[in-house]
Amino acid sequence: AVLCLCLSMLIHMDKRWNLGFHEETVGCFMDLCWERDDILVGLRKMRFDHRDCRDKIKDREQLAALDALLEL
Repeated sequence: AVLCLCLSMLIHMDKRWNLGFHEETVGCFMDLCWERDDILVGLRKMRFDHRDCRDKIKDREQLAALDALLEL
């Protein structure tokens, strides 16, 4: 859970990707969850597979690194 939260902050702060947080829960670690039950949706997956977010990151090596970290 902590890894996902840290990764979401790093991705959000990288201005190359212009990736913000989701107001609604879509099962991505970029979800901005005000309810504890909602945060579990994304954390259960432990993958960065939300197509809208992945498509914003154009660097394939960056995506591969994110995927490798989440595989740990």
